[in-house]
Amino acid sequence: MKTKAYYLMLVLLITSCKSTTEDMIQNEFENYIQANFDAPKDVKEIVSIKRDFYVNSDSIIAKLEDGLLVGKSFDDKIDSIIKNKKQVDSSRWETPEFNDFFVSNLTLAMNADGYKSEIEKFISRTQEKEKVDLDIYIIKYRIKIGDSLKLKEIYAVVDNNKDNISFYEETNKPVEFEEYTHILSIGRKYLKDVTKHANEWLRFYGYE
Repeated sequence: MKTKAYYLMLVLLITSCKSTTEDMIQNEFENYIQANFDAPKDVKEIVSIKRDFYVNSDSIIAKLEDGLLVGKSFDDKIDSIIKNKKQVDSSRWETPEFNDFFVSNLTLAMNADGYKSEIEKFISRTQEKEKVDLDIYIIKYRIKIGDSLKLKEIYAVVDNNKDNISFYEETNKPVEFEEYTHILSIGRKYLKDVTKHANEWLRFYGYE
C-alpha cells in the first residue's frame, strides 16, 4: 500500500513539474516585459492565457481543396443538366424567363469564380513557402497607467516548427493570423455562393 502511495506521489510530482504551453508562454512573457516595457513593474497581473487560433498550412490547404472539390461537383452537375436540356429543349434557352434568370444569377456566379481564383492562388503561393504550424494565444494582463489599472491584451505566437514564442501587440496582429483567417472566410463565402448558384439552376429546371 505504501509502495502504491509512493508511486502515486511520484507521478503527481513529475506531472506538476512539467511545464505546460501556458507556463512557457507566461515565463517568456515575463522576460519580454523586462526587456521591452519601459516600466516593467507597472505590469501588476497576468490575468489569463488562452489559445485563440491554430494555424497549420497543410490543414488549411486541405480544407480549401475539399471546398473546391465540392464546388467542382456542383459545376459538373449543372453542366450536365444544361447539356441535356440544350439537346432536349433548345427553345428553353430563348425565352425571356431564361434571360432574366441568367442575368440575375450572373453576379452570384462571378462572385463564386472570384473566390475560387483567390483560393487557388493562395494554395499555389502557400505550397511554395515554408510550412506554417502556429498556436496563437491571447494574453490578458493588468498594467498601471497613470493612477489606474488597465486591462490590456497581447498575442503570443508559438511556432511549433521552430520551438519559439514571439509577441505582438493587440494593434499589430500576426501576419499569419490575418492571412489565414481571411482565406478561411473566402472559403466559406465560396461554398455559400457556389451552393446557392447550383441550387438556383436546379430550381430553374424544376429539380427541386
